Amino acid sequence: MTETAKQTRYSLCVSTDCISKVNCKNLQQITYTAYQIAKAACTYSVSEVIVLEVAQEKEESASISTNSPIRADSLLLASFLQYFVTPPYLVKSVFESNKQIDKKDFEVAKRLPKIPMLPFMKTDQTNYREGMSILKHRSTRKKTKSGKVKKMKKQDKMTKYVNIGGVKMVELNKEIPINVRVTVDLKKSEIISPLEAYGRMGTNNCYGYQVRVAKNIQSVFTESGFPDGYDKALFANSGEYFPKKKEAYRSSVDQWKGNETEEGNYLLVVTRWKDLVDSTRGTEINPVQMFDGWMEIPVSRAEDGCMIALCKAFKGNP
Repeated sequence: MTETAKQTRYSLCVSTDCISKVNCKNLQQITYTAYQIAKAACTYSVSEVIVLEVAQEKEESASISTNSPIRADSLLLASFLQYFVTPPYLVKSVFESNKQIDKKDFEVAKRLPKIPMLPFMKTDQTNYREGMSILKHRSTRKKTKSGKVKKMKKQDKMTKYVNIGGVKMVELNKEIPINVRVTVDLKKSEIISPLEAYGRMGTNNCYGYQVRVAKNIQSVFTESGFPDGYDKALFANSGEYFPKKKEAYRSSVDQWKGNETEEGNYLLVVTRWKDLVDSTRGTEINPVQMFDGWMEIPVSRAEDGCMIALCKAFKGNP
């Protein structure tokens, strides 16, 4: 990686439109689309991937359950994106607690090659290992007289044990919250920073990217994984096969000139402009006010657009 890459952190935002029925006809195509986005994000050391919920076609909307706070399509895309950066030995720990996720959806994903840019996916990685903090023994949650499950006490939410995929768990010298992903120094049996282990760190002190779902374009900005938010936001039109030359952003937002050399947190939104307009419909927000620049990329599918846009941003090419 170059020195610039180490100083500049990128967040990538894609919309649920990339796995809509127009773009993906089946689960296999959805899986492959998510895989290509994950590869692009890992290739350019993206710190955060955001799934933006956008308007659906009527037939798709009718099939979505309203019982969950997260829509089924956004949950599926987010789950795949997280799956591809999760070590195989941690998949069960990460996903088993979420009852909304059908584990059968990962059958195609299991057969795809591991993303080579992730050091913890290599079997010869001996000094450091990704782990998940767990309780040493599964405790049975007691119920109250009314039949409700008692809330966990604060001390029951802490543990010294980390699952690193081996026969034995790693025992730390101090307690940490349960269900937290950490990087472990196997020689010292202690938690270390991913920056120390791998030379790079994403959001929330984790290696690789973190995944979150945004209900609208406003949430993309207000719920940033970086405490200080984003220093600059760029837009790249992708997934639009017949783009209009008179879209508002072309005349109202400056075209990016390829001078991405400053330190800071950069947000790159790769989707159709129509999705952003629809996301702000009914509000006083104009999406053109949210961006510092737009990037010219060839007409492409969303997953290809992500790779092209990240390549341009990373190399500073307009």
